[in-house]
Amino acid sequence: MFEWRVVMRYMHIELTTAEERVPQIIYSEIDDVEYEVRKVEIYFDGSVGYASSENEVGKTLLADQVIPTLEEIDNDNEIIATQLSREDFEIIWASYTKQ
Repeated sequence: MFEWRVVMRYMHIELTTAEERVPQIIYSEIDDVEYEVRKVEIYFDGSVGYASSENEVGKTLLADQVIPTLEEIDNDNEIIATQLSREDFEIIWASYTKQ
């Protein structure tokens, strides 16, 4: 019997330039077709937003387009992008969403 398995990837993005309207840190869960499934954003003022297919809190929305690879994102001098483990993402998600 065929077993369907979705392979997720997880990333941590940090913006090095402070702008009030954009988050300083982004944690994203991305599915196998490169779309965001869940996301936590932390802003320079300390406010937090998060989003999933079920709800959106604060200014945070899931991207409506394909998410670039870590390498593509990291090419921007004002962005540091690193891979996260699923376990680390789940800890962050639970911590900020209280879920």
